[in-house]
Amino acid sequence: MEKFWKLIGKIEKTIMIFGMAVMVVLNFLNVFFRFLLPQSPFSYFEELTVIIFIWVSMFGISYGYKTYSHTVLDFFYNLMPKVGKKITVVFSMICSVIFMAVMAYTGYFTVVNQIEFSQVTPGLKLPMVVNSGAMLAGSIISIFSVLRAGQIELKKFGKTSEEVDL
Repeated sequence: MEKFWKLIGKIEKTIMIFGMAVMVVLNFLNVFFRFLLPQSPFSYFEELTVIIFIWVSMFGISYGYKTYSHTVLDFFYNLMPKVGKKITVVFSMICSVIFMAVMAYTGYFTVVNQIEFSQVTPGLKLPMVVNSGAMLAGSIISIFSVLRAGQIELKKFGKTSEEVDL
């Protein structure tokens, strides 16, 4: 099972690193050529940058759950007794899974609708599924990351601080 989580982590990191690198290059070229050639064909870079940004964001959400980089209110959490902390972890895990499941459900029907009506992006004429597919894929992977992070967090309650492996 650990190999599965490492593979998911590599996929997330690859998408985020590659996506960010491509976005930087595209934005640089877009700005550079906009001043050089105001009517250049590079105006489509903006649309491609938005598509990549959506993918990077969705996989970044999943990675954030896995690395505990999401916003937490440590002040209140640290004041709670052990039972309160467990309840908070379980409650937040359930809420996050429900939210991601709703996003996956919405993303699925959006993808189906866009395929059925052959929708394309306005500039590049790419299938719109390229955009909404990120919501579907990212939310499904985020569900796994939420469950994994919750499982690790709950295991920490039964161990001493020396035994916890982050």
